Amino acid sequence: MRVLMPSVDGFRIAMKHPETKNQSDGDSHESSGIDGSRPLDSSNLDQIKPGTPWGVARPHIYTHARHALSTKTSIEAAYVHLELDDLLKRRVIGFLGNFGSGKTEVAVNFAMQSALAANDPEEEYAGPVRIVDLDIVNPYFRSREASEPLSEIGIEVISPGGENFWADLPIILPEVKGNLIRSDGTLILDVGGDDMGAKVLSHLSEDFPSGEYTLLMVVNANRPFTSDLAGAKKVLGELESASGLKIEGLISNTHLMDETDPDVVRKGYEFTLEMGTNTGLPVLMVAAESHLIDDESGVKAEDFECPLLPLYRFMLPPWRS
Repeated sequence: MRVLMPSVDGFRIAMKHPETKNQSDGDSHESSGIDGSRPLDSSNLDQIKPGTPWGVARPHIYTHARHALSTKTSIEAAYVHLELDDLLKRRVIGFLGNFGSGKTEVAVNFAMQSALAANDPEEEYAGPVRIVDLDIVNPYFRSREASEPLSEIGIEVISPGGENFWADLPIILPEVKGNLIRSDGTLILDVGGDDMGAKVLSHLSEDFPSGEYTLLMVVNANRPFTSDLAGAKKVLGELESASGLKIEGLISNTHLMDETDPDVVRKGYEFTLEMGTNTGLPVLMVAAESHLIDDESGVKAEDFECPLLPLYRFMLPPWRS
């Protein structure tokens, strides 16, 4: 089987399915990425039709998520009780931030913990839980990619379906407005990066239930535009201006991808606290990858004055184990 798509320089090239690598016709990309530097995830190639636009095909091949938690049993084992502020118990919770802040991972993991809490008879958390993929800007790591494991615990992932699932298109589904005005359960919004992504909320602002929603800014102090207080405040203002809505809380999610250590998480929390003091916004959660959370040498819940949300990587690209 051959998959045709535009190349980076505008010419059409052919990539041969790895299973047919012995049927050589001059192609040399059967075991590597488009530039020969990265292995292809062949399991995804069958789902791409000949002629698929490069902008649609590339995220499908290169970043179709692998999930650290892929079964109902493993997800349920990751449940932790979180003492949430009342702002995080509202019916609609939206996560915004600049590119690289990690807001999608935070949104997906918060949805997971919320659904598990709703399934726990000892908790008072209200279900059902739904998450809306409102990222119409970045085609790479989007919450829709976690729909399979999230559905295992009853979370409804609202995103474009069919041929539009992987499309990088400004699609706002009619279901979004319908869910904003529903009176039951919890609706979580994964909003696109920067003010360009937040702009989508301006088209929905009239449908937000007064007093029943909270918008949050996810802060990564290691990103270029939020590495100092002035820059972080500027991004906050841009997000509010673009969305036409007020952000009411901060989430500390400072990381350096695989180079993150406990000190990075703690320093990021201190930075977010400083930002909160300067803006009058509370720091409502700290997020850290689960393997960094350890009572001895790692991050501990008692290090912070707000809940510690463990992050399990739902957005692992296919070349990562």
